[in-house]
Amino acid sequence: MASSLRIEIPKLPREIQEKIPISIRSAGDFYYMNELPPKIQELIREYVKKEVPVAYRVAYDLAPNISKYSDLEVLQSTKKTVVEYLRNYFQTVPGSYPFDPSFGCKLKYHLQTKDTQLRRLLVADEINGVVNALSSDLGIPIKVNNISITPMLSSMNTSLMCVISISIPGENNINISVDSLLNE
Repeated sequence: MASSLRIEIPKLPREIQEKIPISIRSAGDFYYMNELPPKIQELIREYVKKEVPVAYRVAYDLAPNISKYSDLEVLQSTKKTVVEYLRNYFQTVPGSYPFDPSFGCKLKYHLQTKDTQLRRLLVADEINGVVNALSSDLGIPIKVNNISITPMLSSMNTSLMCVISISIPGENNINISVDSLLNE
């Protein structure tokens, strides 16, 4: 079987071609393995057998990161991907996405309502809905551990900071912060 292997000299790497005598290279471009001298056959067999290890970096997605060097950051872990997706979902209010006006999360609206048990229920429901949808899309279990809402007082206004603690397999607790101010 090895003797019927057809070798194309011009397609071999330059390092291999340089080891083949010029008389063989200039006589023709195609040879069968059994037509070549034993030393050249062994050289080509070594090249054919050699496996080049290829390591691919994992990229889950891209995130915008505007800088003078580039405008996209590669998300290379499940944790970074989950955090980026959840931040995007929580920051997008319904009606702000141009191609699907119903897409978005009402978390910011719920945070701006009166502090009652109903608000806490609506906030928890909105967060759990988004987390469950993302968990289903990515195929990994994401669990909401804690939701805390803290008032942030300033001289001009009061905003609320919602800190969501989640856990995913193989990672410590992850905290995601959402500000109640609407940026419309």
